[in-house]
Amino acid sequence: MLYHLDTCSIFRSILIVDGWSELGAPEVLYGGQPVHSTTLSDPRPDVQAAFGERAANWGFRVCAFLGPHMQEPAQLALRFGDTLVTSPGTTHVDQENHQFNTMTQRLQSESKPGDRVLEIGSRARSGNTYRFLVHPEVEYVGIDIAEGPNVDVVGDAHHLSRYVSGQFDTIFSISVFEHLLMPWMVALEMNKVLKIGGTAYIQSHPSFPLHDQPWDFWRFSKDAWDGLFNAHTGFEIVDKGQAMRCRFAPETTAMHNVQPGFDNGGSYLLSACLVRKIAPARVQWEAEAGDVYNLAYDHGVR
Repeated sequence: MLYHLDTCSIFRSILIVDGWSELGAPEVLYGGQPVHSTTLSDPRPDVQAAFGERAANWGFRVCAFLGPHMQEPAQLALRFGDTLVTSPGTTHVDQENHQFNTMTQRLQSESKPGDRVLEIGSRARSGNTYRFLVHPEVEYVGIDIAEGPNVDVVGDAHHLSRYVSGQFDTIFSISVFEHLLMPWMVALEMNKVLKIGGTAYIQSHPSFPLHDQPWDFWRFSKDAWDGLFNAHTGFEIVDKGQAMRCRFAPETTAMHNVQPGFDNGGSYLLSACLVRKIAPARVQWEAEAGDVYNLAYDHGVR
């Protein structure tokens, strides 16, 4: 049987498999049992050129939600008719997603019992918490703009040093920086409360639908992080990356200046950086963020 896997990506319990097969898309198995999946056709001109018209529908993309209890890649398999491909997640890894995951793995491995850890935007806004990203025996402090589950300190990250005391070994923030009016100011505040040699992990979006408006201000490519975390703000970038490729589909192409193929353009849903504090900041930004905009973020407040 003719088949080929281009990538097999497992990201936070979501499996995506790209490839082609003369039998079409494979069945997804975990521990020998079928897993519900969704299949999209993916025309492959290169495959059709090699095998002729019969290969016009060989391309596929399969997506499956594995769930929180399916975390062992070795238990995953793909079945093409009578052919079983075992452990595809270890042999056909999406390198961008893999590199992205290594940043959080490093964050986990480097945190140790007794460390002081600060999470910016810790409220379980949608029922999600991210304390699992660090060692379970750290001294954890969660700060958020509003009261709620998993919040220890209520305060504005633009003025972080007003609300938390002492120095931290680690700071992390998930899907918050797009909601910060002046993220460069927060980078400077992070420097004030982070130990020399301390690490920070920041995750946001290069592309994402507007959400929680009117408090949705920014998007960050992986290279945008250099503008926030650099020698001027007292940091060095240890790693950075993007994950979860996506495509844009405009609602209309009637504008004369939309280039052909724009709707096939690529981007990513996630971007992140792992940084280290190397020195006190060389610059300062003295401003009251609340003087220029109403920062009373209230989405999902209970």
